[in-house]
Amino acid sequence: MCLNILKHDNEINTKKIKKKSAELEMKSREMDEIIQKKSSELEEIIQKHKITRNIFPPEWTDVHYFDTFDHTKPGFVLIDIAPSSMEYSKIFDIMNSNPYKRSNFSRTKNEFNKNIVKIERVQNPMAWVSYYYTILMLSGRSEKITDNIFNNANEYIMKHGTRDTDPIKIAESQYGIDSRYSEAGFYGFAAYVAEDVLYSDGFRYNKCHNLAQMFIVRVAAGKIFDAENIFKNNKEKYRNTIHPPTGYDSVRGYVTPNNKAIMTYKPDSVYPEYLITYEK
Repeated sequence: MCLNILKHDNEINTKKIKKKSAELEMKSREMDEIIQKKSSELEEIIQKHKITRNIFPPEWTDVHYFDTFDHTKPGFVLIDIAPSSMEYSKIFDIMNSNPYKRSNFSRTKNEFNKNIVKIERVQNPMAWVSYYYTILMLSGRSEKITDNIFNNANEYIMKHGTRDTDPIKIAESQYGIDSRYSEAGFYGFAAYVAEDVLYSDGFRYNKCHNLAQMFIVRVAAGKIFDAENIFKNNKEKYRNTIHPPTGYDSVRGYVTPNNKAIMTYKPDSVYPEYLITYEK
């Protein structure tokens, strides 16, 4: 009798494992199709339109690829930001404040009191062009059109810890923060970017015994689905999600009782703008 029960339980577990494996395989195929489609679209845009200095962030410096942009050569570089510069002060302020949209600079202070050792600007033209294309698409669909395409696309500045993944691998990637390599959270397989730096510190990359790293990222959020009640009422229901609800571009909801995040499901919706190195 006991052997029969054990055999039955093993059969059930085997079916569950096979079902989960099939779901993950389907998700992987769908994400590969998204990336292949995006690669084709991006290459077509680059061929049709001359990529000029104007589409890159004005802070970008020490670059050689603006006049002769070659999409087959990403040209990734990290630029140290001088502590005496206004740019450094701006990023330092972001690390010590809650998120803001570029159109709204009123922010609430938090308590990140760790010593920042270095701030590096991520200059990855291939990843930026892909992100910029997402901004253009979301801006074109925006209900409120202004002269600022980033505001139209509902762009946010957020934080992101990479945990066990070396941030350099992400910074040099063609697609920025890639949701394909994220573990399933409460809102499924997505790139989770946090409002509070203290939350991201819990997912920091441990560079060495006394130093850690995280990103300040730009997020093309588009139309956001408010999922506040999902976390409170049904935490496990959406763990296999691979895209936001129909009609939305991203999801915003609680990831802990006191912390919210924005989740995006496309690889080119998040650009890692600054790499922050700090003492643990």
